This record gives sequence, C-alpha cells and structure tokens, in this order.
Amino acid sequence: MLCGCSITPSNCDDFSETLRSNRNLNTLDLSQNAMGTDAVKTFCEALKLQICPLQTFR
Repeated sequence: MLCGCSITPSNCDDFSETLRSNRNLNTLDLSQNAMGTDAVKTFCEALKLQICPLQTFR
C-alpha cells in the first residue's frame, strides 16, 4: 500500500519500475498522493506490463 506516501511526479518513475517487476502485487492503493495526471499515466503503463494480475487498484 502506498497510500499517503508523498509520491510525486518526480519519484513516480522509481515506483513504476518496481511495479514492472513485482510478481506478488495484488493490491495497490495510491490514494492521498499528489502525483498528477502524468504520474498516474506512468503507473498505468507499468501496470499494463506487470507480470501478475492486480486485483485491487485505488
């Protein structure tokens, strides 16, 4: 869970790289972060390439 972890557009790339290789992620909560539209798009692109299916995304 990454809820309220102060994720911003500047550090979003690091998190999205981790998502691309995570084989165990089933829930992702990005609420209460000031990411902006471009950062959300980056996360979504990473999730498209993810190896395991995500069951819950907030």
